[in-house]
Amino acid sequence: MDIVQDIHNKLVKIIYETGGKIDKIYTCPHTPEDGCECRKPKPGLFLQAAQELSIDLRRSWMIGDAWSDLLAGQAAGLQGVVLLKTGRGAEQLLQSRPENLADYFVFNDLYDALASIQKLIV
Repeated sequence: MDIVQDIHNKLVKIIYETGGKIDKIYTCPHTPEDGCECRKPKPGLFLQAAQELSIDLRRSWMIGDAWSDLLAGQAAGLQGVVLLKTGRGAEQLLQSRPENLADYFVFNDLYDALASIQKLIV
């Protein structure tokens, strides 16, 4: 968890330095064998964030780089889910799509995803 916290601290610093804002970072500390509700593909962390930060999940989007990210966003009832080809995304696209995954968007990078989402929600 110390390594995860260091990564989060660096990420938040970069985001603030470039004019962004982070309200809170949520992390599941459990192993897959624990069967918790907060580990993706379960929606527990989305539901916790929605409750704590008054987020309307039906108007929210999830951007990730793994099938489990999209499944968690879908299970949380988000308006849309996006798979980026960066990170693990290109590798995920070479694997079979999960049967229970509904429609999703694919973009090359975060910039393309954000630009496209802004057009969709206007």
